[in-house]
Amino acid sequence: MHNLEPLDEQERALLRRTIGLRCRRARLQLGLSQRRLASLMARSPSWVREIERGEQFAPPYLTKVLAPAIGVSVGWLYGEDDLPQLVARALRQLQAAQRTDPSR
Repeated sequence: MHNLEPLDEQERALLRRTIGLRCRRARLQLGLSQRRLASLMARSPSWVREIERGEQFAPPYLTKVLAPAIGVSVGWLYGEDDLPQLVARALRQLQAAQRTDPSR
């Protein structure tokens, strides 16, 4: 079993910024306002704003709610690359478009 060292302040700040930037990016791609996302999560708009600015840490139990609300995985919020999931989503969208318009 591995003993993990706790994150130092610099690492925590980097993690907060990563989650915040990715949250904002995904939210904007969906066309959601901070107020709407907050409503979907039963949180305040100021909470969403603080998360996006990296001022507040989103605990794991809330990232499990945040990620599906903005259409991403928890891993992606934490900095993982979700290229396979993005490709799969694009393929599903293409297949759906082809079903509605076979000329594509």
